[in-house]
Amino acid sequence: MTTQARSHEELLAVLRRIWEDVLETTVEDPDENFIDLGGDSLLALVVASRAQEAGLTMPPTAVLRRPTLRGLAEAVMDPSQFEQW
Repeated sequence: MTTQARSHEELLAVLRRIWEDVLETTVEDPDENFIDLGGDSLLALVVASRAQEAGLTMPPTAVLRRPTLRGLAEAVMDPSQFEQW
């Protein structure tokens, strides 16, 4: 399934599973900051790599650029947002 075919809720669910696996914690609030949850730049690259493996289009620094789950999902829905950065 392509990124465009996925709903926002489906993306949040996929990204939440990836974040929780990488950070080894539960993410209750999609507006929690990745860094505040214990993430760092190396873990952000792991999240980005796993998201790409799951079929999502995103640059490797997307987690740092959009450090909340909701922000990342919105950016993945519209990858053209990254052209501005």
